[in-house]
Amino acid sequence: KTILTTQSQVLSDQEKQLLSQGNVKVLVANQLREIETGKYGPRQIDVITYAPNCQEHYKNVTLLVANSLTKIDKGGFTKSKIQKVKCPQLKYLSKYALYNCQELLSIDLCRLEEINQYSITMCPGLKRIVNKTLSKLPKSAITNCQGLELVRFAEVLEVALDFINGFSKVRLLSMPKLQMVNQPQKAVHKEFDDFQFQSRSQVSFAEQSVKQQLEEYFDPVVEIQEPDYNELMRQLKQTCFQEDVLTKDNMKDFTIGHCLVLPGNIKQIDQGCFVPDEVQFIFAAAVAVFPADFCYGFTYKQLQKVVAPALLEVRENCFNSCKDLYELDAPNCRIVKENGFHHCAKLSKLNCYNLEHIGSAAFGSCGIQRLVARHVK
Repeated sequence: KTILTTQSQVLSDQEKQLLSQGNVKVLVANQLREIETGKYGPRQIDVITYAPNCQEHYKNVTLLVANSLTKIDKGGFTKSKIQKVKCPQLKYLSKYALYNCQELLSIDLCRLEEINQYSITMCPGLKRIVNKTLSKLPKSAITNCQGLELVRFAEVLEVALDFINGFSKVRLLSMPKLQMVNQPQKAVHKEFDDFQFQSRSQVSFAEQSVKQQLEEYFDPVVEIQEPDYNELMRQLKQTCFQEDVLTKDNMKDFTIGHCLVLPGNIKQIDQGCFVPDEVQFIFAAAVAVFPADFCYGFTYKQLQKVVAPALLEVRENCFNSCKDLYELDAPNCRIVKENGFHHCAKLSKLNCYNLEHIGSAAFGSCGIQRLVARHVK
């Protein structure tokens, strides 16, 4: 990896230009004090949140070592390829500071003194958030982060009820000094008088006292073990074995619990089929082609593993943004088209060594460290 080392407190134009070329992956800037606000020009903001994208010179940096860094401003790393940030003096995270950082694995937050709404959002690969200085957490400080193994705020006394929000999953949350939980405001419109705030996040609690204050808002973490597919097929209705095509009308018959099970008689999937959000495992014994958008993560997909021994082709956007998908077992697969597994940040186990064609961004922003594809033309 190309490394750029600088002693500047503010990057020079020459350094920015060098970084913008995309060849520098490691930036060592131990005097750098701030990651500046992202870009607000045309087509440079997120159309839903209006979060600015990061500056071009940070877009392709994967490792930043910045021992004096104290602030990441609004949109500082939005939609960047950053993976690790070494910043032991970081004090301030602005709104959207770490927004849609699909490849982020770790960042030093131990001395953070201020965090804002959406500061840490859509970072599916982030495993740990450990902090010893914050005393208060605002609403939606952590949003859409599904891979968190540990979140610990040692000194937090007060939180908004929805400080973790939006399909996040925290396998262990620790806040030993928590005293106050602020309830979200009710909607002011009369028709929403009975509005009850609902979380879509899963959390396991380290302290019983914290659990008592927050458990009504969060769902418990559920880890489902991979099922016995042969046993599941025995549970299918007899009519399932008389079909030869999976359609949107009969899909529910092949869905058992969190599994989509397709026996050997199902050899085709209609273009209009979409995998239900709650499906975590797909077993397709004889299907040769997964159609475009079959499991596109327009909404939060819980899919974790796909087993398809006869699969030959994965079409466009088939599993795009399936953030929990960690394994594909398809030894005969030959073709993965554009964006087939794009933004599958946890995808790290791949059994498909006979690939002959890989489309643009087919495995973009995935967790795969090494891909062997000797037959690609």
